[in-house]
Amino acid sequence: MSACRAHPQSLLAKTAVLKLNGGLGTSMGLEKAKSLLTVKDGKTFLDLIAEQIKYTRERYGSNVRFVLMNSFSTSDDTKARAVLRRMHLT
Repeated sequence: MSACRAHPQSLLAKTAVLKLNGGLGTSMGLEKAKSLLTVKDGKTFLDLIAEQIKYTRERYGSNVRFVLMNSFSTSDDTKARAVLRRMHLT
């Protein structure tokens, strides 16, 4: 069995998930980051991404890093999201 399958947490400890979060949804009538658009069951794209990171951390017992690449236009809105603070992803 390869080391990847035997110990995924060791690889995840060296991994960062990088998400580009720089676009405003002005063409869609929004005045905030597109990632803050509600898409399913009251959750935003950003909520769903944060849930994926949390699941990966819990499933594999590893603190995979999560990095958002914000623009000056999306940074404040993104930081204000309670989901990021709750999940210690800021």
